[in-house]
Amino acid sequence: MDTPTEPLQVGQEGGIRSEYQSMSTLRQVYLDRARLNSTLTIPSLIPPDTSRNSGQKLPQPPHSIGARGVNNLSAKLLISLLPSNTPVFRMVVDDFDAQKIMEAMGKQGQGEIQKALSKIERAAMTDIDSIGARAPIGLALKHLLVAGNYLLFMDPDTGQIRGYPLSHYVIQRDTMGNLMKIITEETVAVSSLPANIQQAYKLEKTIKGEKEDSEVIAHTKVVKLADGRWQMSHEVCGVELTDKGGFYMADRMPYIALRLTPVEGEDYGRSMIEDVWGDLVSANNLRDALVKFAKAAAKVLFLVKPNASSKPRVLTAAQAGDFVTGNPDDITVLMLDKRQDFAVAQQVLQDVTRSLEFSFLLQSAASRDAERVTAEEVRQIIQELDAGLGGMHAALSADLQLPFVKILLWRMEKKGKIKLPKEIKPAIVTGIAALGRGQDRANLASAFADISQLGQLPPEILGRINLDEMIARVFASNNVDQNGLIKSQMEVDAENQEGMLTSLMQNAAPGMAQELTKGAVQGQLQENTQQG
Repeated sequence: MDTPTEPLQVGQEGGIRSEYQSMSTLRQVYLDRARLNSTLTIPSLIPPDTSRNSGQKLPQPPHSIGARGVNNLSAKLLISLLPSNTPVFRMVVDDFDAQKIMEAMGKQGQGEIQKALSKIERAAMTDIDSIGARAPIGLALKHLLVAGNYLLFMDPDTGQIRGYPLSHYVIQRDTMGNLMKIITEETVAVSSLPANIQQAYKLEKTIKGEKEDSEVIAHTKVVKLADGRWQMSHEVCGVELTDKGGFYMADRMPYIALRLTPVEGEDYGRSMIEDVWGDLVSANNLRDALVKFAKAAAKVLFLVKPNASSKPRVLTAAQAGDFVTGNPDDITVLMLDKRQDFAVAQQVLQDVTRSLEFSFLLQSAASRDAERVTAEEVRQIIQELDAGLGGMHAALSADLQLPFVKILLWRMEKKGKIKLPKEIKPAIVTGIAALGRGQDRANLASAFADISQLGQLPPEILGRINLDEMIARVFASNNVDQNGLIKSQMEVDAENQEGMLTSLMQNAAPGMAQELTKGAVQGQLQENTQQG
């Protein structure tokens, strides 16, 4: 960056920093609620003090059901959104473009298209494994369940993924819920700043007589322009870094602003913990009361009557099996007559815990503790998530998977790994079909299974069925494209005719060979006779 002619004024109010502080007031109510949710589940997600290296002592909830539920649900969401052995998306081609490609490549064009698209999908999955995307996305899912909001940044050059909790960014959306502005706040090392900013910062601290810090606050602003592009700008100590800014196309913006449950007219989303807040509070209060009661009940105290013949000192010093002088009526044990109350509280806690287990899908045994899960297990998890979370999984597929895949493909293009024509685009399909091309295989197998049942029909009924029309309808109902897969009647007749000719030639070949040999021998004999 060029050195300005006038001295830099660092630490000045205004600019991006002032805008961030102004937008923080609208975010505060969501941040306060997120911190309360965190105290009931995982306190380290959004602690009260978000300053760097604060070393604060975090509150510990009496009941672990909240932490277990968040960890379990986020793990299932991660398996369904980023399965380790299945592409997370599909590359699709418009039917009209696919028809043009098939006309140019022949009847084998459809298979070649699918093979090429599947290769791109596998390459993208390899890239996901190489950049370690599952760990930061898994953390993002935990934040979404607890805070309802999270910001992801994926560097298109290095592939590194950075996450911002709700306490470190602000956003603005339009009335339709479309993202319009993002401002992040983070700390950067002073030594990483340009030399002129470092000098201005040290000069300011010297003038004020303050101690220099090793880190300062930096802000990044991303704004959507009227033409759909995104403009990025950076500011440190009130000074804009002009050489760090840039523009991004509409579908290549590296920031993904997530919200779990959108609310009409609100910039930020709501969390799942808000839906089960009452049960979580009750579970923690009841567990705390029961633990305190158990501690009091576990304390054993012996009461001795005043002026009793039994001496506490003698009884305390006595060993097992010793004989001592005393009256058993002089000694009683202090007991808490609260057994019935304890049973009622325990029953209510069990009911509340059972309700939370259903909410967090802790009752399921579909997933197991393993590095890799089978495709059938992933299908069961997706079915469970779709049924139990009321469309939350489908929303995450659209808001998280699709932008992530677009940035991933853009990164692969920049590295020269692939080159995508404009006709080919990624698509995220929610539900069971989100398993990518594995579902295509299942659809194809289902179609052939349906066709095989035609053989069980009586001949008089089978003879009245148009087989070509039946096959077309079966493939269409199973969502299978039969172009290039099923031969037309003309192709079948031509192949049958060609086969008959080949068979006739093969059958006639031995006789023809004998006649040709016989003719050749007779001709040779005649020639020899004439010469003789």
